Amino acid sequence: MAAVKVPVYGLHKPTGQARCYVNGKSVYLRVYGSKESRIRYAEIVAQVVSGLTGISSGMGSPRARFTA
Repeated sequence: MAAVKVPVYGLHKPTGQARCYVNGKSVYLRVYGSKESRIRYAEIVAQVVSGLTGISSGMGSPRARFTA
């Protein structure tokens, strides 16, 4: 079984938003350091670890969701 690459929580300096990369694409999570961005990050990590890593057409939006 291949190792899962867990997304890294990071700052997009020009906008001040938190973001992470999933399958090479940026997913924006709201204001960096905010409770909401940390919750979104935790949701994304859970989905990546569980194998649900496809990005829906809403990729990049603060409310982007993953699909199977």
